[in-house]
Amino acid sequence: MPAFNTLRFKLGVISILSSGMALCTLCAAFLAYDLHDSKLSLQDRLSTLAAIVGENSAAALEFRDPTAASDVLSSLHAERSLVAACLYDENGNLFGNIFAHYHRSHSFGNLDCPPSAPGKSRNDRSFIDTVKPVMSGGNIVGTVYLQSDLLELKQRWSKLAQVAIALLTASLLVGSAAGWLLLKKISGRISELAQTMRAVSVQKDYGVSVPRTGNDEIGQLSTGFNEMLAEIKVRDDELQMNRHRLETELEVRQQLNKELRSYREHLEDLVTLRTTALESKEEQLRLLLESTAEAISGIDLNGKCTFCNPAWLLMFGYQSAEEVVGQDAHQLVHHHTREGKRIPTEECRMREVVVTGNGSHADDEVLWRTDGTCFPAEYWSHPQVVGGVIVGAVVAIIDITERKILEDELRHAKEAAEAANHAKSMF
Repeated sequence: MPAFNTLRFKLGVISILSSGMALCTLCAAFLAYDLHDSKLSLQDRLSTLAAIVGENSAAALEFRDPTAASDVLSSLHAERSLVAACLYDENGNLFGNIFAHYHRSHSFGNLDCPPSAPGKSRNDRSFIDTVKPVMSGGNIVGTVYLQSDLLELKQRWSKLAQVAIALLTASLLVGSAAGWLLLKKISGRISELAQTMRAVSVQKDYGVSVPRTGNDEIGQLSTGFNEMLAEIKVRDDELQMNRHRLETELEVRQQLNKELRSYREHLEDLVTLRTTALESKEEQLRLLLESTAEAISGIDLNGKCTFCNPAWLLMFGYQSAEEVVGQDAHQLVHHHTREGKRIPTEECRMREVVVTGNGSHADDEVLWRTDGTCFPAEYWSHPQVVGGVIVGAVVAIIDITERKILEDELRHAKEAAEAANHAKSMF
């Protein structure tokens, strides 16, 4: 196994990374705090220096003596971090557009004008400045402005960063060496356990064991591993015994499966014959429905149409069975009387057979086509029974329009003959 894939290597890397992150965080926090504290110290020192300059230059400002003021500012040359210093009169204007000034680079053109409000200071990334009023006798006679760069702070921070990196590197090296020595003792016991596991996996020898070298978690793991191997050995012996028994049972089952396949093939032949017979009967029934002149349809327990033959579609003016199947048969053809009175669903004699179980017959009602016209019809409704349970009904319908016309003609002829006989009897 490659060294970088071992548990010892991974634990060592984790230890080094954890220690390194903690040390880096500590060093970063220390450097940030030192930088912030150093800026505050420089700000305080600059403010104190501005107050001293203000006290020393108050008389020069009061008596309008720029030479004396310049001498005071020149004394700031010893401050290496000081970039520029300016004195303002009481109106906030530079004396002679320069009252007195000091600039370390001797180039006043690079000096920014300070804020006009006394006492307001700035803390930038590249410089720190301060503004202080110059007091004399309780009155403001001018303003002193000092500006300092951060070169000294950057040099200090660079040295501290170098020291921190050196300490961090040394700490990591010492910690890594100590960690590798400690991990060697722990990972060695785990390696013994892994080697035993590989031996068991390759050789299938469950009689080996791992020596227990302590009472810690690894020792408990070794004990548990040995107990597991002992239990696996017992189960392996049982499996060997059961294997022989299962092989015997397998031979018996193979014989049974052979017989079952023979029975299944026989059953499949029977099913094929029955299926062929059913298909033949269904074809005969379909031909019967398509060839009969009667309009025949079926309804379920809810009165929904389940099928209809071509004669039914032709009689009621529908193009295909898809327009009818699933629709309420009563609402399609039996919804009103000839006089336009609505027939309630519960009074429909076509579907009452699914409730009563008794067939019904009617020849005194009209049925309605899809175009809104009606015709006199005679129908028979009989229940469909499957396994002793009613599952729907079959309705056969014939158009008796011609019969009704003949009956009306016979009735009129009979009435005419009776009227003629009655007239003869009067004479």
